[in-house]
Amino acid sequence: MIKKSVLFLIVALLSFCSSSEYAKTQTEVILDKYYNIDYSKEGENFYKIPKLDTQYVPQGICLVKSRKYKYRLISAYDYEKKRNSCVYVIDTDGNYIKTVYLKNSVEVHVGGITANNSIVYVCDSKNGSIRAYNSDEIYESNDGDTIDYITNYKINIIPSCISYNKYDNCIYVATFKKNNSSIMVRYSLNFCEQEQITIPKKIQGIAFLSNGIVALSQSYGVYNDSALLIGKIDNKKFITQNKIILPPCSEEIYATSNDNIFILFESGSKKLSGNKKINKVILIKI
Repeated sequence: MIKKSVLFLIVALLSFCSSSEYAKTQTEVILDKYYNIDYSKEGENFYKIPKLDTQYVPQGICLVKSRKYKYRLISAYDYEKKRNSCVYVIDTDGNYIKTVYLKNSVEVHVGGITANNSIVYVCDSKNGSIRAYNSDEIYESNDGDTIDYITNYKINIIPSCISYNKYDNCIYVATFKKNNSSIMVRYSLNFCEQEQITIPKKIQGIAFLSNGIVALSQSYGVYNDSALLIGKIDNKKFITQNKIILPPCSEEIYATSNDNIFILFESGSKKLSGNKKINKVILIKI
C-alpha cells in the first residue's frame, strides 16, 4: 500500500511539473532555457504579437499617448509583396484591437514607428522618407480601414528605425548596415538635420531613457543571437557600456516611463525559420 502511495505521488509530481512547463508560453520557455536576462513574467507586461499566422511580418513598435487615449502600435509588412503594410492597434493591457492599413505601402518595409503627441511617424525605406500619420485617425478607424499619411518627409538616409526622444524633443532615425558601422541622425520635428551619430552595425531599434542612457536593438539572422546595447552618446558616437544577449530577430524597442524596455521580435512570423521563435513582446528590466 505504501509503495503504491509513493508511486502515485511521484506520478502526480511529474504530471504537475509537466503541466506547469506546458503552461508557460513559448517565449518564456526560450528565455528561461537559453538566456540569463532580467525580465518580467507578469501577464500585463508580456503581450502577444498579433497576426503571426498571416503573411505579415512585425517590425516596429511604439506607444501613442494623448489626453483622450493611450494605445500601442506594431507596424508590419506583407512578405508576399501583394498587400499594403499595416499597423496593429493594441490597448495598454496588451489586447489586440484592430488592424489599420497604410495607403500606397505595398513593399514598404515599415521597419520603424514612433509617436509624438498627435503624430505617428513611420519609416519608408523604399522611398527614403518618413511618413507622418494622424494618431486620432488611427484611433478612430475601424478594423480593416485604410488611411493615408498627412505629410511625407524626404530624408538623406535610408530609414531603418526611428524614435522620438521626449527629453530633447527631437526625432532620431537610423539606417541599417550589415557589415560596417552605421549612422543615426538627429532631426528637428520638421526633419531638419541637426547631427549625425556613429552607431554599431545591425541596429534595428532605438530607445531613450530618462538618465541620458540610450538603448539600441542589434540583430541580424534567424540563428544569430540579438543584443540590447546600453550606452551613451559621446562626441557624436554611441559608446556601448553594457550588452544584454537576446534571442534572434529582435526588432524595434521603446522605453517605459520607469526606464524598462519593451522589445519586439519578428522571429514568430511565418516568413522566418529558426528554432527560437518569440511570439510575444517582452519587457526587459534595465
